[in-house]
Amino acid sequence: MRGMRLPTALAPPSLLLVLAFQVGACGAPPPLPLPSVPPPPVVEMPLEAATAHRVRESSGLVVAMLAGRTVLFLADADDHAIRAFDAETLEPLASTEVDAEPRDLLLANDGSLFVTLPEANTLLQLRAVGADGALREGKRAKTSVEPLAMALTPEEDRVLVVTGASHRLESFDPQTLTRRSSIEVGREPRAVLVPSDGARAFVTHAASDELLVVELGAATAEPRIAVHTPLGLAPWFTIGPSPPPRSARHAYAMVRTRTPLGERLQIPLAQEATSGASPNGYGADAAVTLATKPSGKDDFCGYSRTQFANTGKSNFDVRTVRPDGSLTDRSEGRLLMRTECLLPRAAIATSELVVVACEGDSEVVSVSTRDNGWPSITRRWNVGRGPSALARVPATNHFVAWARFARTLSRVDLGASGASSAPLVSRDLPRVRVRDAMELAGREIFHRNGDSGISRDGVACASCHPDGRDDGLVWAVPRGRRHSLTLAGNAKRTSAFGWGAEHATLEQHVSETIRNLGGKQLPSQELASLFAYLRSMKPIPRIPDDENAPLVTRGRQLFHSDRAACGTCHVELGRFSDGEPHDVGSGGVFVTPSLVGAGARASFFHDGRFSSLDDLLAHAPRMGGASQLSPEERTALAAFVKRL
Repeated sequence: MRGMRLPTALAPPSLLLVLAFQVGACGAPPPLPLPSVPPPPVVEMPLEAATAHRVRESSGLVVAMLAGRTVLFLADADDHAIRAFDAETLEPLASTEVDAEPRDLLLANDGSLFVTLPEANTLLQLRAVGADGALREGKRAKTSVEPLAMALTPEEDRVLVVTGASHRLESFDPQTLTRRSSIEVGREPRAVLVPSDGARAFVTHAASDELLVVELGAATAEPRIAVHTPLGLAPWFTIGPSPPPRSARHAYAMVRTRTPLGERLQIPLAQEATSGASPNGYGADAAVTLATKPSGKDDFCGYSRTQFANTGKSNFDVRTVRPDGSLTDRSEGRLLMRTECLLPRAAIATSELVVVACEGDSEVVSVSTRDNGWPSITRRWNVGRGPSALARVPATNHFVAWARFARTLSRVDLGASGASSAPLVSRDLPRVRVRDAMELAGREIFHRNGDSGISRDGVACASCHPDGRDDGLVWAVPRGRRHSLTLAGNAKRTSAFGWGAEHATLEQHVSETIRNLGGKQLPSQELASLFAYLRSMKPIPRIPDDENAPLVTRGRQLFHSDRAACGTCHVELGRFSDGEPHDVGSGGVFVTPSLVGAGARASFFHDGRFSSLDDLLAHAPRMGGASQLSPEERTALAAFVKRL
């Protein structure tokens, strides 16, 4: 190439001189620079909700109208993405990656799609930028620890968010995402709903048997808790001394329905522990006495004693609530006597039905409810393993279900005939992010109802440990009264397991627990998968210290002081537990429990004998020096523990 001459007819003289110099110097001409082209402007395309199916409560699935097309958005937690699908065919359209696991979605009238990111403590606003459902970030706000469910007020002047680990109800300006208020609610809140009058908000929980009614007032006013409505039931079929009331758990969803008597709230939940448990453990071992026929046969109204007693552990129910927070007559003392759907995780409603996703039973059921009638299951759909989210499809009698274990989307016809119906169309989603196969299998086993290998009564591991945490109940077991323990973050320790350090390994502890539940034990491979999942559970996130709260600062100082000596056993680096057994005057040797999340519990100690932190600190004589502190010092110490 050196010395090569270019035809002068192919280029102007000035360019030839430059090329000749560069060719001679370097051996090859450089590429000519391309003209810069500005990127096309991003055009937002507002999402719209169909008026007939307007919902103001969040879910893992949202249906919206986009450029004349019905688009389905899915919060895909396993793949850290918000996915868009054609709601008719379930064909994938677009996928938008987010920076943590998304939990819930909520569509506003202005086209904003709000997303909660629990692990990032973030409320995220997204906007559509294409007809295929592609999204881009608008604004974001920091929330208290672990934001989960959301709701909009009727005027859409507030976005309400409940936070799990920090157990708060917060409100945000939907335009700026500025936080307006934050109040403490019951432990492990999971759902929030605002009735049509907008005067109050309702909050339900995974591990509390109360419905909280929060007065909202004006957008700039501070909300306040006005009513605590018990959702538990006193059993109506007992004879003799009454055992404690049922404890309502797993209230993960609320929906609004229209009835001839006006708006009603429907709350699918599990009614647990007529006999065998109570919030404080006392009365927990009171037996349910059933009548027997004069002939001496062991039956009661046609049921054998064993069959009837099995309904005493846990039952599916749908509670009906008026807009003022009071229970309707039907809910005063009746329940849906069924042992399936013990893990209700999502719900939608029509004018006549409540449709519930039963995660542990891998089916969706429709329930007919009336103010003065018993609820009854009218239809079932098999939509894949682990249904956890539902959404209505506009202008149809259809809904879409997301089964998170099977990773299956299904479109279902509510009007299909027959007691059990197949979906109209289903689509399996391939996994993008790599996950351990044994952990995934163990997650499914952990949430599986009706497995005789786990329990005689059909309860799942998740029944007593919602989201890997504890149900707040004290159970009567062969070793005595025992408070349910938190599994998340505690299962991979190397120290002994069980309140009394009875078991050297997790495997031994789980085997005895299954025996206590009347289970027949699981196959070895399933047990191995279950243990893999238990050890993979992420710990309950800690609540950061409030540097502006002198009371909390004083409590921290006392916690680590020689006077209180709390940090001696509740080691901070061990998530506030040394994992070792100690005798603190409670009637034996018991392992130090972790204090993470303890501030929200309703009862304390292995047997639930204390109903508040102050009672615990004042009356546990051999638990450090807490009982020797002044009342003011105990208040400060309790304030610090509540932040853990």
